[in-house]
Amino acid sequence: MNNLISKYNIDEEFEKLQNNENDLFTIKEQIAYAFPGSYGIFISLHFGRFLNGTIDTKEKKDAFDAIVSYLNNLDMHISEKLSEYMEEIFKDEIDIAKLSEVQHNGILEILNNTDEYLEQNQKFFEEYIDFRTSDEFKNIPSFDFLNAMLDFQKNSGYKEVFIENMKKLSPEYAEYIVKLEEANRIFIEKFPKANNLDFI
Repeated sequence: MNNLISKYNIDEEFEKLQNNENDLFTIKEQIAYAFPGSYGIFISLHFGRFLNGTIDTKEKKDAFDAIVSYLNNLDMHISEKLSEYMEEIFKDEIDIAKLSEVQHNGILEILNNTDEYLEQNQKFFEEYIDFRTSDEFKNIPSFDFLNAMLDFQKNSGYKEVFIENMKKLSPEYAEYIVKLEEANRIFIEKFPKANNLDFI
C-alpha cells in the first residue's frame, strides 16, 4: 500500500505480489484464494488452524502444488442447494474462525485425555451414535453435506493425496493426525457400534 501511495504503479505491485506470494501469504490464505466458495469453506473449517505458516521449503512447495493440482482435478459435484446452505452458514470469515476454534478446542480436549473425556460424556456419545443411525438424522440439512464429504473422501484419493500432502505442508497437522488416530482407536474400543459409522 505504501508503494502504491508513493508511485501508484498497480502493474508493478501486482507482479511483486505474484512473485512473492509464498512469503507474503499464509498457506491458508493461498488455498482460500485458489478455491473460493465451498472448497475454501471446507478447508478453512477443517484445516485452517494448521495452515498459518508460509511455504518456506521445497517439500512444502511440492506438497502445496500437489494439493492444488488434486483439488483442481476433482470431479466433486455439490448441488446448488447444498452450496447455498454451506455459504449461508459460513457467510463471513469471522463465523468460520469462531466455529473452527470451537471445533478444534473440543477435539483437543478429547485428545489430551481421551479415556476420561469419553467416560464423562458416555451418555452423550451413546445418544449421538443412536442419532446418527436414525431416520431423524437423515432429514437434517447437514446430512446431504456429510454424505457428499464422505463420498468425496472415499472415491477421490482424499487420504492418499490430500491428507498425505497436508502432513508435509504442516508438521503440526501431521502430529495432530497421530493423536487423532489414537483417540479414534480408544473411542471405537469403548463404543463398538461407532465402528460402522463414517466420520469426516
